[in-house]
Amino acid sequence: MIFPRAAAFAAAAAIQGCASIGFESCDAPAAVSRSAADGELRIVSWNVHALPFDRSRHQRLDNIAGEIAQRSPDVVLLQEVWLAHDAARLGCRLAARYEPVRGPRRGGLLALVRRSSAWEVHGEASFEQYTASAPWYRLEELDGIAGKGFQGFTLADGARRVAVVNTHLQAQYPARGNPYDAERLQQIRQLSAYAAKDHGADALLVAGDFNVREEERAHYAALATGLTDLTQNYRRECRCGTFVDRSGAETWWIDYVFARRADRAPVVARVERILNRRRDDPFSDHHGLMVQLSVGPQLGTPFAPLLPPFTRRGDHGADAREQDPEQRAGNARTR
Repeated sequence: MIFPRAAAFAAAAAIQGCASIGFESCDAPAAVSRSAADGELRIVSWNVHALPFDRSRHQRLDNIAGEIAQRSPDVVLLQEVWLAHDAARLGCRLAARYEPVRGPRRGGLLALVRRSSAWEVHGEASFEQYTASAPWYRLEELDGIAGKGFQGFTLADGARRVAVVNTHLQAQYPARGNPYDAERLQQIRQLSAYAAKDHGADALLVAGDFNVREEERAHYAALATGLTDLTQNYRRECRCGTFVDRSGAETWWIDYVFARRADRAPVVARVERILNRRRDDPFSDHHGLMVQLSVGPQLGTPFAPLLPPFTRRGDHGADAREQDPEQRAGNARTR
């Protein structure tokens, strides 16, 4: 989103001011019982487009909180929650069901874990800022002053440990002649170096808004090295995207969930999108991703159905359903 210069300066100050924040106090949640561990993990990854001075963002964040509560994933990984107030708003709307992952909250990243989930956070999250970025003086783009990077933490269910990484990479601005190919590749290499470390976990998950298309072969190959792209089969079948442009059309697929098991066994997963009607209606300029995967010893066992198919209901309008990949792929071929 391109800001007028004065608004960009104000946004820069606001974003820089929320590098290390906590949450405002909410009503204390009731005690909950944790689910039994079964080796399955459900995550939502979503760029929520909560840019400063966007008047629609409060209602959209409320819509997003309602959607998350309805879908009840174990872990929520959000990008573009820039302001402390917005992080607190989401945290309080979801406080009865979710708790934030403690530790540095920078670069617009916010992670939450369901209180009743078998998965618990061990320790605090870490944050590593990308060393490469757009120049700071291109304030209309905001990336150069956003302090983007990746947040890492560990989940455990008593039998298994999963290292989780939430990230948001440098955006492209092709209309301005700024694709930032070198900067994005350098960020990918920094992220990959972190992912390649021994995290002492049974599995690794890396999710977020990567601002990379599969067609960008060098960037995508660097990103996927040593990892399984859990969205790949779904994406190739549906021929769809995750980014919604100003016209309301789906364009690029730039959001991913990658995984690797320590034993190098295949990762079984199911992927669905959380759809907008159009840009920022009712949620964001990105469709959300919901991924269910197995990190247990039994591979290939059928998953219990998620909301069948994912269905949105609520104050933001009529039901909207995500088609099965085969059905959507058939439709895409006739467009």
